[in-house]
Amino acid sequence: MEGRYARVLPASSPTLTSSYRRSSEEITPKKRSAVIAACDSCRHKKIRCDGKRPECASCVRHRIDCRYATVKGESRSAALKRKYNDYEQENSQLKQVLEAMRTKPYKEAIAILNLVRSTSHLMEVLDHITSLDLTSFTQDDLSLDDRHSVAQEGKAQELQGRGTTRPWELSA
Repeated sequence: MEGRYARVLPASSPTLTSSYRRSSEEITPKKRSAVIAACDSCRHKKIRCDGKRPECASCVRHRIDCRYATVKGESRSAALKRKYNDYEQENSQLKQVLEAMRTKPYKEAIAILNLVRSTSHLMEVLDHITSLDLTSFTQDDLSLDDRHSVAQEGKAQELQGRGTTRPWELSA
């Protein structure tokens, strides 16, 4: 059987010419760089995001608002950890304010409430609670309704000292 077929040898390796090298380099695609965090729109649509700021190419092409949940150079998991820590800190501060309102006397608790209502920053309220002696607040710090409540409490205590009170004796 060997006689019928011609002997076939392996082909010699092709010599790489400069034109062959150039064409093979042009054919192979460049690896795309990894994006640290995609914009919210691309994440929602589950499409590839180039991560450019302030607007990625996809958002510019679709003419939509491009928003990032992360700061520049921060991964999504790092942003979630940061937000979690911020919420934990805010929760702790709210608990401190609530505890101060529970444990302080009525007049001081009203003053704290007025501070909470007058400012949008919780740290300012905590600074006032810790640094100020809340007993130094004057009647001017209380609203008209609050002064009326304090006056009613004082009258009730006076009448209790005299004996039994009747509802019509409290209002006057």
